[in-house]
Amino acid sequence: PVKIKMPDIADPIWSVRDFGPGLTYEDIETIFTKYGKSTKRHSNELTGFLGIGSKAPLAYCDQFLVVSYVNGTMSVYVIAINNENDAILHMTDEKPTDEPNGICIKIPIENDDIHEFKKNTVSYLRYIQLSDAPYEILNDDYTETPLIKNYHGDNWYMASCKQKHKYMKEIDTGYAKIIMGHVPYELDSA
Repeated sequence: PVKIKMPDIADPIWSVRDFGPGLTYEDIETIFTKYGKSTKRHSNELTGFLGIGSKAPLAYCDQFLVVSYVNGTMSVYVIAINNENDAILHMTDEKPTDEPNGICIKIPIENDDIHEFKKNTVSYLRYIQLSDAPYEILNDDYTETPLIKNYHGDNWYMASCKQKHKYMKEIDTGYAKIIMGHVPYELDSA
């Protein structure tokens, strides 16, 4: 499963780790520094295709880490913004590892934003729990708030939730939404 670490005061880093094939330097350079590049462009089964999601952390902070594990080698990269507001890449470390292949993205979170990041993470996780995308929260007392599929089609569903989690955003309860590609869209009640 994908492993997610929530930020806290002792370690204010939000991270997500997958166990795919990992990425080479060239892959990371293309994905994380070039706009309009995406690994999802040729599939209707995946969410995203404009190459914006990989740069999303730069909308919050000036730099973040990408750790890639490929065939026994761990490579650590800093993705940052330069003076011209372009995304740039620096490899800071490379060494042997026993870790399985995959990627870990680590984003530094301001202490005042920790609770909001937890709320947003929980909000997003609510909409992927009915898919085949397993995940695990590593360091929080998060328990899933079950969603019930009321109506569904091939690539969409409408769900309701009976409980409210402590991190759940108010907007997540009491409003009808259609979920497509794990993204909730509010229905206009007018």
